[in-house]
Amino acid sequence: MVYLANCRSESLVTLRLNPGSYLPIWKTSMGLAYAAGLSNEERDGLLQALQTAEPANAAKIKAAIEDAVVQHARLGYVTSFGAWHSYIHAVGVPFRPRDGSPLVAITCGGIGEIITEERAHAEIGPALVAMVEALGNQLEGNPASI
Repeated sequence: MVYLANCRSESLVTLRLNPGSYLPIWKTSMGLAYAAGLSNEERDGLLQALQTAEPANAAKIKAAIEDAVVQHARLGYVTSFGAWHSYIHAVGVPFRPRDGSPLVAITCGGIGEIITEERAHAEIGPALVAMVEALGNQLEGNPASI
């Protein structure tokens, strides 16, 4: 996955990722949210490509993507707690603008002491889901439904 844009917290501790930074798909909430937002056919192609690139991790890749699909269906968002780096926790939501623009993932991540698993589920995940819905409505010219 490639960061297209970001905004940083005012916190003293932030992730130093900039637009253009690359992140692994199957270990990050950004990549897993993207995978969860794909059609079954698109996801199968992605899974095959990832497994071909990393055959030693084929089973882990499949499990991570399958879990992301289940999380997204159940919660509306996906999480990654320590899969990319042990101290990074993140939440992601797929967003496919209804105007036909490509699928993207919108995420919020940081160190586990700030983004705890409890906070991710109680605050951040639901807030990202609401934000993506509001963004879709705004882009369709329905700001009153925000």
